[in-house]
Amino acid sequence: MTPRHDGWRHIQDAAVLELRDSTGRWLYEVDLARCRTSAEVLDWLVQVRNKRWATAAIVAGLIGALDDLLHLQATLCSGGHERGPIDVASTLEGVAQLQAWSGAKIP
Repeated sequence: MTPRHDGWRHIQDAAVLELRDSTGRWLYEVDLARCRTSAEVLDWLVQVRNKRWATAAIVAGLIGALDDLLHLQATLCSGGHERGPIDVASTLEGVAQLQAWSGAKIP
């Protein structure tokens, strides 16, 4: 985990972002397959924001993780215009290929 994602971790096999607290207890999960449009991403952000346990850092971590995985501005809302729906699986595959090429890793 990186501080940038504040507890959010990409579970590749399930195509989800999972949040665990500092003790490892599961708190929440975001289904990446349900992040095909900017409206769907916004819905997830607001859902998490409205949880009693959600801090500003947790919400910011979710934004960072979603952006690192889905390249939100390029794929969903460039110039303030809806560009979706996107094929999330293809987008994630492209990120995985880029990681393999560059040696970078998104937690």
